[in-house]
Amino acid sequence: RSFVPKYKDSWILITGGKDLKHVCRDLGFNKVLTVEDFCQHHPIVYPISQFEPIKQKFFNNEKIEAMFIVYDPLVWERSLQIITDILLTQNGVPHTRISSDQFKSSFQTVPLYVTNSDFLYTAEYDFPRYGQGAFFVCLAALFK
Repeated sequence: RSFVPKYKDSWILITGGKDLKHVCRDLGFNKVLTVEDFCQHHPIVYPISQFEPIKQKFFNNEKIEAMFIVYDPLVWERSLQIITDILLTQNGVPHTRISSDQFKSSFQTVPLYVTNSDFLYTAEYDFPRYGQGAFFVCLAALFK
């Protein structure tokens, strides 16, 4: 909730489980884009995606102001790819790229927030389960 005043009317990209878009909207975010939405708008960014390109576009390559890992992503590799791509854009504008000098220094242009940094959690299964913290460690390793 503390981020709502700052990003209320800005495009934010979220990743996590199903039906998180309405949760973010209920919190007060007006422009919410999921990783899956992004893939529908830009099918070439994740070519093995099962999404049909959408005919009516609601996101017109505007700047993505922030990204949130709201819950464990359902398809890690897709979320890792799209978030990394956005981190390497010029100020969050899709299909732009930071300079090679910025790339060499792992320059980040879009803020990324993690709602739960737990690496492991326990569940009914006998072995620990990986959580958002594990996803974030993978993302950080790829970004370097």
